[in-house]
Amino acid sequence: MLGQPSYEQLIAPLLQAVPAAASRILDVGCGEGRLGQRLKETGDASRQVLGIERDPAKAAAAAKLLDLVFRLNLETEIPPIEPGSLDCILFSGSLERSADPLALLRRLRPLLRDDGVILCRVANAQYFPVVASLFTNDFQAGEDLSLFTLSSIYKLLLDGDLLPTLVHATISPCGDAVLAAATPLAEHFRIAPEEIHQRLSSLQYILKAFPLPAIAEAEEPMSFVACSNDEMQLANNLASSPIFKDGRHELLVYRNVASAAHGINEGIEKARHRLVVALHQDIYIPDGWPARFQAQWRAAEAEFGPIGLAGVFGVAIQPNGMQRTGCIIDRSRLIAPPYSLPAKGISLDEVILAFPKETPVRLDPAVGWHCYGTDAALQTAQNGLITAILDAPCLHNSRFSGLGTDFVASATALAGLYREPRPLFTTCIKIDGEGKLSGW
Repeated sequence: MLGQPSYEQLIAPLLQAVPAAASRILDVGCGEGRLGQRLKETGDASRQVLGIERDPAKAAAAAKLLDLVFRLNLETEIPPIEPGSLDCILFSGSLERSADPLALLRRLRPLLRDDGVILCRVANAQYFPVVASLFTNDFQAGEDLSLFTLSSIYKLLLDGDLLPTLVHATISPCGDAVLAAATPLAEHFRIAPEEIHQRLSSLQYILKAFPLPAIAEAEEPMSFVACSNDEMQLANNLASSPIFKDGRHELLVYRNVASAAHGINEGIEKARHRLVVALHQDIYIPDGWPARFQAQWRAAEAEFGPIGLAGVFGVAIQPNGMQRTGCIIDRSRLIAPPYSLPAKGISLDEVILAFPKETPVRLDPAVGWHCYGTDAALQTAQNGLITAILDAPCLHNSRFSGLGTDFVASATALAGLYREPRPLFTTCIKIDGEGKLSGW
């Protein structure tokens, strides 16, 4: 295609993302060694670059440029590299060419140091020429076996026990005509115009991912409760979360209810398990998340006392004042303020609210669809229990940003319910002593 970036332009942001101190790097699917050669040129003299390549001719060429090249089948074999000895693992297009990219990540991840990093360069399946080829009945996958959007690569990395963040999107603008044609379809699916423009114009994504701590304890079954008004959002996110595949965890869905309180309160009553998680329909819960969440719950209880409510993002009193605290991937970005977790919270974002089954908390329907995480936290405090913010990352895959038109009504209802203590803080707004709303 005319006007495409050169190979050097495509890999430049990937090279910039490699930590300068990375002294032992593995290039997965190294081809003829061009990327590995650049890695050696940009590092100091002690940097070692290893490669994996299945094709004999390419492996032979790469062996002349890199320190060591393993010729093996990535789908079934593991290179003889000492576990925990790599500073960085690079996937520059090799995840797309894998028949099982999650299995590939899991096989190679143990080779990485605990403080190492995984870097991925993936083509964007929503890039406008790809979308155009689908619309015109002319799509050809070529050698790619897997196609990734930004949310699907986030999901893959989370399932691999990694915390990902987007470090670069290579932009090739789709143009005003394409955007104008795409806007009605975006509006139909409730996608903000600026979001669809970004997605259609992103040729590739580069992500950095850090290993999450291993969890040794087995997980207990949990009940998950969601209110839903969009079957596609539900099916593509919460309902497709891998934790529900074996039926171990319960999923209760309440469709088209009048308020979040109606669904969540009934879900708490009907849940079968000791811990009940209320969450949005557009949340993706990665593999292993229940065990991670439960381990954090136990750690919070040991530090703070009996937990009555827990989530993954909220407001906490930090040494430098009231601060948003937690760790979550929200749409296209990782939000992880630099505060230790678990933390004692005073308010929670509604993306995740977890209660003990025997909780005395019942949400007030007057609060509607916003601010009920603060309602739950205030009730928890009134009952002498702790609200905790836990380190258990997940993906909030909302199609739109910003607050709904009903947000002010919810915040006003919350202010009417709690005249003391004030000010009140949600993750979005502050309610002052007179009940006035403001950002913070």
